[in-house]
Amino acid sequence: MNPEENLYDEIKKFGYQIGATYYKDKEELDKQNFSSRYWQHPGENHKLKGTPFFHSNENDFIHFTSLDSLYYIINTGFIRLYNFHNMDDKLEMEYALAELSFKQSSEKAKEELYCFSMCSSEKILLDETKEHLLWKLHGRDGRGAIIRVCIENNLDKWYLYHLSKVSYGIERFLAIKKFNTDIDIEMLDNKICCFIKHPIYEFENEIRLVFDNTNPVTVTDIDKGKIYPITYPDKLHKKENTFYFQIPLINFNNSNEAYLAPNMQGEAFEIPKIKITEIILGYRYSEEDRINIQSKIGDKFNDVKIKITDLKRYY
Repeated sequence: MNPEENLYDEIKKFGYQIGATYYKDKEELDKQNFSSRYWQHPGENHKLKGTPFFHSNENDFIHFTSLDSLYYIINTGFIRLYNFHNMDDKLEMEYALAELSFKQSSEKAKEELYCFSMCSSEKILLDETKEHLLWKLHGRDGRGAIIRVCIENNLDKWYLYHLSKVSYGIERFLAIKKFNTDIDIEMLDNKICCFIKHPIYEFENEIRLVFDNTNPVTVTDIDKGKIYPITYPDKLHKKENTFYFQIPLINFNNSNEAYLAPNMQGEAFEIPKIKITEIILGYRYSEEDRINIQSKIGDKFNDVKIKITDLKRYY
């Protein structure tokens, strides 16, 4: 096996598949001498099993948010996935694109990839130092809330949705860098860069739910009006080109129809079924605040425990 074939094998370990292939003319086509070739990342989530981009060995996640955002989620019954223009890290995707020598710009990926950021409950809630730091950074210094969630359906049934741990640093992806550097007429899909961050963020133990809206299959009603997927501009956000996409929570919606989405062949796949299991308030809240917040949330969350973080004892 020559070095190029070895490199192809390494690339396939990350889930890449040969996509669009172009030939100069029919004679070159017959010889299988392509003039350019594009390797894509699959939309079918089950095809990423065995790669760093398929996460199924835990099902207990936390999401830090503000109290206002918590009320929005409760009142609407949806969680929002924001595109990557909304991220705090100014090097979001740029770090991986540069370090792995991708040739494409990040603009299309940042606009068309939508993310719901979470952390491993086990890694954070059992480590007071990490939890405290994340409250400071993402939990409004203890004035926010944690939404604890689980996923109710099988990740194998997802299309254009991916759940993955974030990788910190590029050491495990050096084959991608070599491919991008050494092979001129072939190009790799840069979507994976949304799952790779600078090592300084490793303490976050982030897990990302990502929706790929780059080439979606659209669903329309009888009048040809688009009903899926629908993205919305965030008009209150200061950053330009910030959009969000919504997923219904299973706490509020028991209809399977709300979670079905087709792939390119018209097969019925599913979108993630996410359930809130617990709400944890920050250390700046009192027991009286907790009771008041519980009353505002109302009957929708009778089966969901609302508590104050154990870090309250330090405040």
